[in-house]
Amino acid sequence: MPGSSPGMTRAGVLSALRFIDRLSDGALAASMALALAMLAVMLAEVVARYGLGSPMIWSHEMTGMLNGCMFLAAAAPALRVGAHVSVDALADRLPLRLRHAVLALALGLLFLPVVAVIEWTVILRAWRAFLSQEVDEVSPWRHVLWPYYAGIAAALLPFLLQVAAEALRHGASALSGKDR
Repeated sequence: MPGSSPGMTRAGVLSALRFIDRLSDGALAASMALALAMLAVMLAEVVARYGLGSPMIWSHEMTGMLNGCMFLAAAAPALRVGAHVSVDALADRLPLRLRHAVLALALGLLFLPVVAVIEWTVILRAWRAFLSQEVDEVSPWRHVLWPYYAGIAAALLPFLLQVAAEALRHGASALSGKDR
């Protein structure tokens, strides 16, 4: 395209979208690994508590942290394949171009900024917790909190990028009149 920057070519955008999709695939793999880790912690707790008579003080908190990160890591691939909650009864009644335009605007102008603010807030929270070596005062384990906050930030980043990618895809479908 004459006068356009090299990064804004159709090929460049498609390459970026493919990269984001691969990142979402990686987030899905991470989510599955976190599910296995959560299962291992829960099984170890059962063996320790009932088999050895010595429960682990950290298993409850660890399971919660793994579950939170697992859930967030699965959000990007779920959005990518359309497994998220949607109002199909309303969306299916709209003409194709209008449906994609509404989704592009909702994702790009409403949802993306919210997710970006959440991501930035979590990154700052993780950084402050790292600098202060903040610990969980309620837990008998008294573990440092920055790894959990960093895990949330890492799990949320692919979702943020996938929201942007889906907004672009819906925008392109609204302009072209073709379904994705």
